[in-house]
Amino acid sequence: MSAGRWAAVAALLLVALPAVAVLVLAERFDPNRYAPEIISAVDQATGRKLTLHGPITMQFSLNPVIEANNISLSNPPGFAGPDLLTLKRVEAKIALLPLLSHHLNILKLRLVNPDIILERGPDGLSNWDFTPVQPETAITAGDAHGYQIALQAVEIENGSLTIKTVRGAAPIMIALPNLTGTADSPVAPLHLTANAVLGATPFSVSGAVGPIARFSGVGAGPWPVDLIVKLRSASAAVHGAVYRPRKAQGYNLSVALNIPALEDLTNSLPPGLLGALPLPPIHGISASARIVDQNSTIPAIDDLSIKTGVSDLSALRPGLTLNSLDIEMASLDQPLSLNASATLASTPITLTGNFGPPQALLNPALLPASMPPQGSFPVTINAQFGAAKASVTGAIATPETLAGAALSLNLVIPDLSALSPAAGTNLPAWKNITAQTTLIDPGGLGLRNAAGLDTLTMSMDNAALGGDASLYFGPKPRLQLALQFSQVNADALIAAMPQPVVPANAPPTPVPATAAPANAALIPDIPLPLAMLKAASADVQISADTLIWDQAAYTALQGHAVLANGVLTVNPVTGQLPGGSVTASATVDASKEPATETLKLDAPALALAPLLKAFGLSEAAAKGTVQAQFMATGSGNSLHAIASSLNGQLGLAMVNGVTDGSVLRRLFGGVLQTAGLPADQAGAAGPVPVRCMAVRVDAANGIGTIRTLTLDSSRLQLQGSGNIDTGKETLGILILPRLPTATNETGRPVMIGGNFASPTTAIAPAGGTQEAHVNEGDVCPAALNLGRLGQPGPAAAPMMHTQPAAAPGAATPQPGGPKNLLNGLFGQ
Repeated sequence: MSAGRWAAVAALLLVALPAVAVLVLAERFDPNRYAPEIISAVDQATGRKLTLHGPITMQFSLNPVIEANNISLSNPPGFAGPDLLTLKRVEAKIALLPLLSHHLNILKLRLVNPDIILERGPDGLSNWDFTPVQPETAITAGDAHGYQIALQAVEIENGSLTIKTVRGAAPIMIALPNLTGTADSPVAPLHLTANAVLGATPFSVSGAVGPIARFSGVGAGPWPVDLIVKLRSASAAVHGAVYRPRKAQGYNLSVALNIPALEDLTNSLPPGLLGALPLPPIHGISASARIVDQNSTIPAIDDLSIKTGVSDLSALRPGLTLNSLDIEMASLDQPLSLNASATLASTPITLTGNFGPPQALLNPALLPASMPPQGSFPVTINAQFGAAKASVTGAIATPETLAGAALSLNLVIPDLSALSPAAGTNLPAWKNITAQTTLIDPGGLGLRNAAGLDTLTMSMDNAALGGDASLYFGPKPRLQLALQFSQVNADALIAAMPQPVVPANAPPTPVPATAAPANAALIPDIPLPLAMLKAASADVQISADTLIWDQAAYTALQGHAVLANGVLTVNPVTGQLPGGSVTASATVDASKEPATETLKLDAPALALAPLLKAFGLSEAAAKGTVQAQFMATGSGNSLHAIASSLNGQLGLAMVNGVTDGSVLRRLFGGVLQTAGLPADQAGAAGPVPVRCMAVRVDAANGIGTIRTLTLDSSRLQLQGSGNIDTGKETLGILILPRLPTATNETGRPVMIGGNFASPTTAIAPAGGTQEAHVNEGDVCPAALNLGRLGQPGPAAAPMMHTQPAAAPGAATPQPGGPKNLLNGLFGQ
């Protein structure tokens, strides 16, 4: 045999004999023998149970195909569904010869009907969090018993991904009809093409990634990533490389985002994907950034740029147009700038801002250990709407906790009503508003825990104030407030309030019926805010040098309220009213069940004229002062419950005053008519001298006993008694009127009954407990003593009555009655 033939035979042996040996080995190989080992390896690597519901088969050839059917990977305990992953079939065509050198080259991997369900359990843990055991010996994706794995082609058919969000919300469904990936060789980049459906919206993924062999340690250097994702008109591009893809470390990626119309994108997303986050219809969004692994939880973000085009935001506010928005940041440790411009109708809006490095606001544990600590976080914001301007300048000393804040706030508004389009409602036409203050975090607690306004000063036409305020957050919020109003013209401020706009073709407003239902309640059953009183604490001091209200001047007004441990104490409240000084105090103890309340008021000398005006009665000819005292306690969680439990005293007294006859007509006209007396005689317009007036009511458990109801004037004398039920709002008042004329005409006793909303008058029945008891002689001394609650005061003038006479041609007096009396008392 020639040498050439020996060489040919040797070559045949070198090639054919190993192939024959491999074929013989494959013929005798049973992959199901390794099923328990595969299941054990998966359990060791993931902590989950792998179930093979069918046998593992192999199609024998030089490139055999291994196939397994009906595979599932279990969920951890506590999840609603049993499995994280189910797979109908998996086929893997492998290269046979590389197995001899421990290389598992998968020429083609085919997955049929993979179904993945991601969710969180009741304890907040996710089912995709795997618990590896003994990582130094565990079987990993890239190293199966020492085999280096490479993938040349992959195909996915009819896959699905279900993401279950919060309980009760619709899950997010992603369908993957097909995905293909091909590579020129097992060590070449993998080119991907995928068509998927998010909810009902199709999207695509295309591009290339590095070879799968890198996940088993084959090769070195950058592992390229070049992908494009498209969803409707939006697209995202990711370019760059990952240096340690097996551990997802060492990445350096450039991301570019293009969204022509944000509303088009958001309307295409499943309802639960964004939660309750509303996104405005912004157009022309282009964003780019470089994301670099910095060996920490948060990657480095460099060259961030976000820009938008012209956007019609009328859906947010009619007539609003965003002209431009530009956000720039060189890196997380460099300042961030913001510039925006817009128009609302024809009013220009601008917003500029410069902020310290965003990295300073992050938890240092999320950043590299080598990162130096960040210093003060500067803030500069300027906003302008038409002629109105606002600015914020300053810094936060410890940005990580937002502590040490000192941000100067300045506001200039020439006309507040000009901001109505921005507010979305008509604003008052208050003019020349300026305000300055400093935003701080009291006690250095950080703005997440407390916020305060230091040295607040504010002025505008018809008002000026200054003070300080601090609000502490948390489960039991605490407010500290001190405001000093130097002057407030409430009349002018109220006059500048916006008036309701009535369309020209609007139908006329129906006039409500004046008669109240017989069972109508005048004291509303409004619950007290007891939960807030129990949960919060406060110390509030408010004072005003001058307050003009209803053309009357109120001066030296002061009030101090303290809320602590569920007890609200308002003490004192003092002020110089138009008629005189007033001192009051009140408490609400919400720590008790039911809550208890107290109220005290002392007005030793209120001028009669402004008092009558306050109750809607004529102040013409009014002279004199009224001494008023009120002390009451109650218990209840609503106004009506408090009224039903009232205990206390009310006293009113006046001597030697003058009022107008129309006041008598308004208050007692109905009583006089019922008593059979000429109401026009007492109620004719003109001054009426009043020797004395006194009212005394003693309340016990919601029943007020009238100990005196006395009036001695030149035109009318009356005495009354009875009771008032403030719980049921019923009346039982007996009044005996008398006209001090030459005949000294006395009317029949009148009973005022019914309720507060609909009082009635009738002749009192003769005899019994309702019989009128008349004090003869001078009624003033005893009545005044009762009305003053035993306090001293001037005596009434000597008794002397003159014949009243209606002025010739005097206007007809307005009708009156018990309802007018109550309306006057309640200011209605």
